[in-house]
Formats: sequence, structure tokens, C-alpha cells
Amino acid sequence: NELIPKINPFIIRTTGLSVFTGQNPVVYIPVVVSQNLLSLHQMLWGKTSGLGNQLNPYYQPGYWIPHITLLHHSIDAECLNCIFDQFIGREFDWEIEINQLSLIYQRGGEYGIHKVYPLQYK
Repeated sequence: NELIPKINPFIIRTTGLSVFTGQNPVVYIPVVVSQNLLSLHQMLWGKTSGLGNQLNPYYQPGYWIPHITLLHHSIDAECLNCIFDQFIGREFDWEIEINQLSLIYQRGGEYGIHKVYPLQYK
């Protein structure tokens, strides 16, 4: 039983620039949500969520917001305006081919890639 079934490479679209607010803000580029992306996420969550512990609930289906993280950890709230000033006038409307998925881990303060799964046309 494969952990990651055969999945064709696919295209995502991005738009804009945003921030997750709170005590530890995150600056990110939103990924345009599609039903195909949500279905893929739900399937992958179902196959992989049992492999870890202390999973971040923000990544579970129904809560997950697809995005590309640019900055996180120790962002000074006063600095957020400076960060956004640097990006004013830039376009973030991109099309990106997703041709691999990675299973990542966090142990204590260490992050890493456990395994990379190349996507190939069926």
C-alpha cells in the first residue's frame, strides 16, 4: 500500500500577499483554492496524518489555507509595515508546476525533509 499514490504533476496559481496575524505573524503568498487541490489535500491528510503526533490543527482539511510561506518566526509587529512596503508594486500572480511532494518533520526546533515523492504522469 503506497503512502503517496500516483499523482500527476499539476499547476497552482498564486495571487497577492498576505499575513496570518497573531502572536507569531506569518507573511505568505496565497495559493488560489480549487476543488482539485482541496481533494488532493484531504486524501494526503488521510494517508499521512496518522504518521505523526502533535499535528498542527491549521493543516487539517477544513482549516488549511494553501499558501507559500515567505517569513515566519520572530517578526516584529512594527516591522510588518516595512516588509509590505518592500513588496508594494510587485506582482504575485504566478503559475507554478508542482512536480514533487515532500514529507517534512519537526523534532524540537529542528525541521527537515523526511522523503521526497516525485510526481509522474500515470
